[in-house]
Amino acid sequence: MRMLCLDEAVENGGLEQKEKEHMDAIYLALDCFFSFNLTNYIPFLSGWNVDKEEKEVREAVHIINRCNDPIIQARIRLWRKKGGKATEEDWLDILITSKDDQGMHLYTFDEIRAQCKEINLATIDNLMNNVEWTIAEILNHPEILEKATNELDMIVGKDRLVQESDIPKLNYIKACSKESFRLHPANVFMLLQGFEWTLPNGKTQVELISAESNLFMAKPLLACAKPRLAPSLYPKIQF
Repeated sequence: MRMLCLDEAVENGGLEQKEKEHMDAIYLALDCFFSFNLTNYIPFLSGWNVDKEEKEVREAVHIINRCNDPIIQARIRLWRKKGGKATEEDWLDILITSKDDQGMHLYTFDEIRAQCKEINLATIDNLMNNVEWTIAEILNHPEILEKATNELDMIVGKDRLVQESDIPKLNYIKACSKESFRLHPANVFMLLQGFEWTLPNGKTQVELISAESNLFMAKPLLACAKPRLAPSLYPKIQF
């Protein structure tokens, strides 16, 4: 969804203004969700904005909706009024095209909008957090990184991307993922298979320090990723 918000590519590979606004709103909402809120314990104070966070959450949700709604509406028109595409390409297509046994659409616009916000929040908070910690831990142990990539090369190879059916055979990487969850309560397969990971010049270790206000790393992870598979296997991003 965030990639669909982009108007144009950013020269340095960073966030375009609209995507940055979208990301900031998601992080603001997450900070409010996990912080202490008096109205959770004294419900009748709800609506008074006692902790100043109700207003912040409303503003964050407004920004998320403003970014998401045009995309959802355009996709609904495409599928429900213009005949759609040859196949569903992502989870938004699936939500829009899902029907019950009577042939009626399962989800209204409001329900799809709510699901989009749920997915935005869940993938940012959980997936990115775990992936960042896992890569950071592995970079501090080059021998583990080598074993993990060797296992991928042996089981999956370099001619295709890792599939869900491969996971039962990737025992070493599963152990790495479980250890990462244990250390930093996972989908690291694609990142390990698709790229060679190294530390930037002059760096020998990643500082494994948690932030004070959340579960993310105190300092952003800096790492160098070099593609190691055939170029045709990497998703093509259109702007």
